Amino acid sequence: FHHLDETGKSLFTVVSMLEPGSFPVDEMEGFATRGLSAFMLVRPQGSVEALAHMIASARRLAGLLGGEVLDETGSTLTNQRATHMKEEIVEHLRQSRLSEGTGPFR
Repeated sequence: FHHLDETGKSLFTVVSMLEPGSFPVDEMEGFATRGLSAFMLVRPQGSVEALAHMIASARRLAGLLGGEVLDETGSTLTNQRATHMKEEIVEHLRQSRLSEGTGPFR
């Protein structure tokens, strides 16, 4: 499943943790999985907001389904780790701009 922005671009994707990752849309009523995985592409515009929305959606789903939100290491996703993820995106984008020659020091 893709969460789309107002222009139809995918902000983030949710897949089943079990192979092949897709959902049997026609048989969802009886479908069960051990977990879900959410991921996103880092884009020059809107990635920090997309991350915040993805984390909020994951936490809402976890609450509705009686699950928990884990980070990429399998540890509980804390607010501190979520903030660090945001900082990682900001730094990645900064490095990308510098390597493309579009940063403040050309």
